[in-house]
Amino acid sequence: MKSPTLIISLILLLLNVLFGYIMSSYGWVNVSLTSLAIIGNCLLMFLVSAMSIKDGFRVSFNCLFPLFTLIEIWCGIAAPNRFEDNGQLVAIIILIFIQVLLLVGANAISKSVE
Repeated sequence: MKSPTLIISLILLLLNVLFGYIMSSYGWVNVSLTSLAIIGNCLLMFLVSAMSIKDGFRVSFNCLFPLFTLIEIWCGIAAPNRFEDNGQLVAIIILIFIQVLLLVGANAISKSVE
């Protein structure tokens, strides 16, 4: 699980930076936000595979976290090309925070059930 996640994340990062160079309307703030989403979710997927959580949580997170990633990438693409007053940046941070809370909660529940 770790190797495909890393390969897909690296390909997405490479494409993201390449699009940032090619497209003038895709500013560096957008590239930064989408890269943040890709790297953050890659790390979260590694945590899902490394932690000793129940298989039900592991399977559901492996389906749910890529959906969060797509939403975060969409927010990063749609974001205005500035960091100030950027609602999409706040949305990305909140979505990553929700994923971390889900992972911490699943870890706590998995340890209490054992």
